[in-house]
Amino acid sequence: MANAISEALQLIETARDNADIQALMAPRGYDTATLDDAIATMHTAAQAGFDARQVAMGVLASANSVLAAADMQERKDFADYRVIARASFSLAADRLALGLNGTAPADTEKFLTTATASYTAGKKPPYTAKLTQRGYAPATIDAELQGLKAVATFAKAASNAKGAAEKATITRNAAAKALKDWTAEFRKVAKRTLRGHPDLLSALGM
Repeated sequence: MANAISEALQLIETARDNADIQALMAPRGYDTATLDDAIATMHTAAQAGFDARQVAMGVLASANSVLAAADMQERKDFADYRVIARASFSLAADRLALGLNGTAPADTEKFLTTATASYTAGKKPPYTAKLTQRGYAPATIDAELQGLKAVATFAKAASNAKGAAEKATITRNAAAKALKDWTAEFRKVAKRTLRGHPDLLSALGM
């Protein structure tokens, strides 16, 4: 797409700056003012759309990378916590209260809900004393809960970045299509108008 945008600009500039081409194309509605307007509007919009989408995709990639790293760490921490808690509490009722049954959800939002509930339960009697002995004092659990909140924040940022990237893609595609349609019509008119001038068609890359 970048090449197409650059080629369109070159086509329009050549048609505008070549006096011989202008002499033949201006009567067809492609005078210098029209070509300048095409550059100022359609090409500028297409280039701006392309640039904005590139930036948006970079932001999205960065947001996803940060989220993935944080999510991986919190899942590892929670897996450690669950193993230690299961070793410490064998009764089904305790394990149910601590949310130790089953596997951690793959979905980020569900994982955050599950892990938050489990950690929060671990801060309350009758589990606090035993878990503190096993390295999960309330302060330690609070740190884990902060980690989960960070993941939630990163997930929101990634979601916002995805939305922005999708919007930027739609805008880019619309602007690129408008430019493509304009140049396609210009080429058809030029091909017919300049059919006896292969040198001029060659200058236009046709």
